[in-house]
Amino acid sequence: MDQGFQVLMRVILLRETDAEALIRESDFSDIVARFGVSRSHVRDMLATAEASGLLARGGRGRKHLDPTPRGVAAVDRFIADTLASQDMTDRMALARLDGEPPRPTGPAA
Repeated sequence: MDQGFQVLMRVILLRETDAEALIRESDFSDIVARFGVSRSHVRDMLATAEASGLLARGGRGRKHLDPTPRGVAAVDRFIADTLASQDMTDRMALARLDGEPPRPTGPAA
């Protein structure tokens, strides 16, 4: 999931940096090195993202990538969920340090 997020985030950042840029699979070579995943795995993630409606391919040979509105929303949601989870964990740890029982949080709270 984290690697998939990195791939989607890269597409979005590249698109925001240059709306006319041609984004290709080769633009993800640093992710391969940083996370120790194969190029095949990156290609599989891109294919899954496309099949899920998170990315669209276009251009000659369908080699150029673009984020879809659904892909941007998925990245936004992942970031929001990660921050909310971090906040909840922090509050639970602080409550534990203070000797209070942990309080439930979220919509049901």
